[in-house]
Amino acid sequence: GVLELPDSPAKAFVLSQMARYRMLADQFEDAIRVGEQALAMSERLGLDELRAHALNNVGTARDTLGDQRGLAELEQAVELAKAIRSPEAARALNNLSVLHASRGDFTRQGEFLREAVRVGEELGAVAVARFARASLASNLFWTGQWDEGLRVAERCLAESERVSATGLLSIRRNRARVRLARDDVEGALEDIEISLEGSREMGDS
Repeated sequence: GVLELPDSPAKAFVLSQMARYRMLADQFEDAIRVGEQALAMSERLGLDELRAHALNNVGTARDTLGDQRGLAELEQAVELAKAIRSPEAARALNNLSVLHASRGDFTRQGEFLREAVRVGEELGAVAVARFARASLASNLFWTGQWDEGLRVAERCLAESERVSATGLLSIRRNRARVRLARDDVEGALEDIEISLEGSREMGDS
């Protein structure tokens, strides 16, 4: 298997990707174990972009398990990726936003989402930037920044073919509450109807 192969950039890449997929599959202990191997190898080989990738995966998995070291690893991933102008910075920033949201700090979440959008667009992580912008729209609604939230939501909906269906439904559900609070009952009903229809198509209801 891959673990028996000698150190190489290809092996470090494969291990780091394995860690990422295990993290996404909620196999956090495995993600940390494999990710630490990728991290050690990328350090030995001087592969900074892979180091940032591995730190991102390990840090996210570690934080999900309640280990405070995860925050420092994610911050290190951002710092390292920014220093070498790697698109990995945008993914690490997005993961940091999730970390702060899980702690109930939606102000910090919004700050990291804005930075993920900016860095993603600047460094070519376009898909991450779009994902972060959709999350930012909902964050702005939650934190009472309704006017900006409506502007960001409008942009996301205009790019609907490039934004995930889940992200779009979340935007519409949150925008419906704002529209209702502003007595735009017709607009709120439209958003709710589209949300319900989308949820049924996705098998959520």
